[in-house]
Amino acid sequence: GLNGAELWVNDHLYEYYKLKQDTMKEICEIMKQFECNPFLYWHQKLLCMKNDEMMEKSSRTSHREIVVAKDISELYAEKNAKIMFRMSEEEVSRVEAFLETHESKDYIGLKTQSTLIEFMDPHISKGFAVNELCKIINLKAEQIVALGDTTNDNSMLEQAGWGVCLLNGSNDTKAIADEITKHTCSEDGFANYVEEYIL
Repeated sequence: GLNGAELWVNDHLYEYYKLKQDTMKEICEIMKQFECNPFLYWHQKLLCMKNDEMMEKSSRTSHREIVVAKDISELYAEKNAKIMFRMSEEEVSRVEAFLETHESKDYIGLKTQSTLIEFMDPHISKGFAVNELCKIINLKAEQIVALGDTTNDNSMLEQAGWGVCLLNGSNDTKAIADEITKHTCSEDGFANYVEEYIL
């Protein structure tokens, strides 16, 4: 979970490399130049700056109640695995272009959905989580099958022995995948692939 910052194994939660408050504040300052709505997972809820249609969708898919912050400082009051920003697809493209020329040793920013940019510690990736999982359950990465659909899944697909991209996946993820599913995510592509090729 959380792009590799959380790993659940046999009902035990492992947590890695949370963003520091100063780093989260810096990210919020940088993102002020873009038209976006910052939010994060906070005590089993969604803490955001404004409740809008996109946040309502996030609330439904994550099954978390929305809490609107009184001030932006509430978003960086505690360490957190990631901070996210909802925005239009056009604005996502602008942010991606900005991030390509403004790297940081303290964080990385990635598009994880067509309208979402997420920031996390640079040590974190889903590939990192695959490695940690292998240590915990005593398997080699070559024994892992991973399925994903966008940029933040790339390291996981590369690290696993067999990486599969969903049919609706982004071009960069399709390019590094060993295989592409016959169905999209909304067509149960994940379940269909597992049923046909794994089970």
